[in-house]
Amino acid sequence: MFVDGVEPQGCVGIDLLDFQRERDGVGLLERREPIAQGRKDLLAGTFARRQIAAARDPHLNVDEGVPGVAVGDPVMTGDVNAGPDAAEREDTGGDRGLVQRANEVIERDRPSDVLRAFDDQVRHGSLLMPSPARSGVELTGARRLVNIGVKRGFDLAAGDAFPMKLLSFRVDNRESYGLLAGNGVIDLGRRLGSSLPDLRALLAAEALDRAVEIASRASADYGADQLRLLKPIPTPGTFICVGVNYRDRNEEYKDGSDLPRYPSLFFRTPGSLVAHGEPLVRPPESEQLDYEGEIALIIGRAGRRIPEARAMEFVAGYSCVNEGTIRDWLRHGKFNVTPGKNFERSGAFGPWLVTSDEVGESVLSVTTRVNGERRQHDTTDRLMFSFPRLINYISTFCELHAGDVIATGTPTGAGARFDPPRYLRPGDVVEVEVPRVGVLRNEVIAESLS
Repeated sequence: MFVDGVEPQGCVGIDLLDFQRERDGVGLLERREPIAQGRKDLLAGTFARRQIAAARDPHLNVDEGVPGVAVGDPVMTGDVNAGPDAAEREDTGGDRGLVQRANEVIERDRPSDVLRAFDDQVRHGSLLMPSPARSGVELTGARRLVNIGVKRGFDLAAGDAFPMKLLSFRVDNRESYGLLAGNGVIDLGRRLGSSLPDLRALLAAEALDRAVEIASRASADYGADQLRLLKPIPTPGTFICVGVNYRDRNEEYKDGSDLPRYPSLFFRTPGSLVAHGEPLVRPPESEQLDYEGEIALIIGRAGRRIPEARAMEFVAGYSCVNEGTIRDWLRHGKFNVTPGKNFERSGAFGPWLVTSDEVGESVLSVTTRVNGERRQHDTTDRLMFSFPRLINYISTFCELHAGDVIATGTPTGAGARFDPPRYLRPGDVVEVEVPRVGVLRNEVIAESLS
């Protein structure tokens, strides 16, 4: 891992959930909380050096005039790994005092936003920890991107210090894919396209680490406003949707039925979904275009009969879906929702893929707004069929492949459930938000037959 051509020394990724594996490298790791807090403090001083440069803490050796300094470089960690404070490394809580003044500056200038980024690292179970005994150990996985935040000088308050948002886009009359880096995009397709032409191929090759390595040494190729977003996976092999998965949804039908034993499933065609920012199209055949906000799982590698205990290992990341529906066309057949779920450009998928380690394993929520009014909201701890259960069930009859998408179900509050119904009209703006993932936004237009 390099930052501005400088290779960090003495940094190693530590999984706090399995911290004993690293005991030989970082001293006596007997208490998780001091590790998390102490290293968070140290990282706050390190990664926010642009914000705290004025403090010039001699213990940190932070020098704003050296842009190539990398996280874990001796210039930044020398006084941590040697000198009068070296003995304190046996007690990781001692790191706290090392950067106290720096943190006072951070907390004064950015009392919540900056530290929230580091809190996320603690919650997700991965931190960078200086380790003189393990000098030169390479960081693994998406977490290596934390260094990009230092390299680019991102505004930490904007949440850009730990980017891992992969996207597909169109620019200069060509399609490509890349990594969102602050307000710019690193074009991975330009660098990997001969062997990995799209994001789906990148996932299939399990080459995320390769992409991260390239991105760590690259500058943004385009501003975000210079390109047009495509769907994260423009042509998934399988796009499978789950119906009636939140507990209250079953009660919406008012048919007195018991909770289902198995999930209800159906498929969508790629043409029925548009990207973030593209218009949703209400067809002339119906005025009953409805919204359904959902969390999307994007599969990262192939599998069949995947055990629930290992199911999330097969998820590359998450995105948002508006599983738009033409309600009256759902009832054209006794057991056939396919027409109403597959009108051209009636739903949306995007804006990007956020990798699983960035999102973490805590409860997610999904919210749908129409013209700013909240219509739907629920949390994944209320799913009847959890993400692992869905992957297990679907992969039993259908082999899953990298780039396949599972839309995991919508909460109560769709337009059809109001009295009278509140279907979408031209000019309406629909937003589907999944915190830690993003906001999918689309405006509704009427289809023109001319």
